[in-house]
Amino acid sequence: MKHFLRLSTFVLLLTCVAGAQRLPQVAVPENYRLNFAPDLDKGKFAGEETIKVKLLKPASQIVLNAADLEFQEASITSAGATRKAAITFDKETETATLAVAAR
Repeated sequence: MKHFLRLSTFVLLLTCVAGAQRLPQVAVPENYRLNFAPDLDKGKFAGEETIKVKLLKPASQIVLNAADLEFQEASITSAGATRKAAITFDKETETATLAVAAR
């Protein structure tokens, strides 16, 4: 009985954590390009990330996991046009929303 209770508790906690990490199904990542500059003395890094995504439906915003990350700026390129994206953080869900005005 003890093992069943432990297993049930573990499964319940795992389900809660997995649900908390679920992002809206708007875009699917296809490719990541990462450039990092670590500062080992301070235990930090700076960098640049380019994510190629496939939109599953029209959208004016994309939600990303952003735990312990800071964004300096973000832009979205579509059909050859690049636009600066507004960045909104949600500390509770550890996500960042990148949004551009709808066309």
